[in-house]
Amino acid sequence: SFGGVGSWTATLVGAYVPGIQPSVYPPGFGIKLPKGARVMLQMHYPKGSAGQTDQTQFRARFSRHPAPRQVFLDAVLNPSNMLDGPLVISPNVVKTFRQRLRIPFDASILSIAPHMHLIGTSTKLWIRTQRGDTIPLLKIPHWDFHWQMIYTFKKLLPVKAGDFVES
Repeated sequence: SFGGVGSWTATLVGAYVPGIQPSVYPPGFGIKLPKGARVMLQMHYPKGSAGQTDQTQFRARFSRHPAPRQVFLDAVLNPSNMLDGPLVISPNVVKTFRQRLRIPFDASILSIAPHMHLIGTSTKLWIRTQRGDTIPLLKIPHWDFHWQMIYTFKKLLPVKAGDFVES
């Protein structure tokens, strides 16, 4: 189903959709898992899959580096970042929603992964710097639910605390 993971305290540490390659971070990067952390998987099964066997595997590789640069995953599309919410669409209505995520600390963007299930039709993402510059990140004019990929930049994209990711 298209629901949440069943926890308000869960921290996103990864995402996968059929057809993409596993997430592998550059040397020196990683996601910190606290001691005793439990990993929860959220699965979306298609209609007609009831009674079938799932062979999903979760594999983690622990860093050999003593202090890897920490990777944070954050969802731009969430209620706290909406500029024109709530995310409610009446039948037969086309509606555009805008999001703004303030970057809380100096960072580098490795990749972006748009995810809109069956409701989105298009998406654009950009960085708006504190100086007012606009840096385009992604433009998908015709969203395809079956082609949800993680788009990894060729070079790390540095951003400053106070910049915004906008859609």
